[in-house]
Amino acid sequence: MQLTDPAVADYLEERLDPHDEILDEMEAYARETKFPIVGRQMGRLMALLAQAAKVRTVFEMGSGYGYSALWFARALPEKGKIICSEGDPDNVERARQYLDRADVIHKAQLRVGDAIEILAGSSGPFDLIFIDIGKKDYPRARSGWRFQDEASSLIFSRQRHPGRPHPGPAEPKPDARGIRGSRA
Repeated sequence: MQLTDPAVADYLEERLDPHDEILDEMEAYARETKFPIVGRQMGRLMALLAQAAKVRTVFEMGSGYGYSALWFARALPEKGKIICSEGDPDNVERARQYLDRADVIHKAQLRVGDAIEILAGSSGPFDLIFIDIGKKDYPRARSGWRFQDEASSLIFSRQRHPGRPHPGPAEPKPDARGIRGSRA
C-alpha cells in the first residue's frame, strides 16, 4: 500500500531505510508473484503504532507469508506475542522461514486455517488485531474481537478500493458490502 507519491517514497526509502535483506527478499517475492503486501511505509507505520501503544499481543487475520507479521514481531517487546493465521500452508511455511531468519520466530505462533475460526478459538484477549482477510469477511470477523482493554486497537488492511473513492450505497460487490458491514 503506497502512502505517498512514488517519487517521494523512493527518495525517503533511499535515505531512511537501512538495507534489510529479509524485507528486500520478501518484497521481491511479492513483486514476482503479485502477492499483495502492506509495503515498507505501512509496515513502518504499523510498527510505530504498535510500539507507541505498547502492544504486547497481536492477532493477525490473514498473514500471507509473514510480511506484516515481521514488522509487528520486530516492534513487540521481547516477551510479546503475535498469532498469525493463514489459510495456505505453503505461505505459513514461508512465513516460518522468514521469521526464523529474522530471529523473531520465538514471538510468533503460526496457524493454518480460517482466520476467523482461529481467532474464535484463541485465548486472547489481544492488544491489537490486524485484519488482512477478504473484505467480504469483515462483518463475520467482528464476532471474534476480544481486546485487553479500551486502549486496544484494530487495523484493517486495504479498506479502500484502489483508484476508487469510498464505495457508494448501491455498490453490489461483496467486498464493498463487507467494508460497510464491518463498521461499528
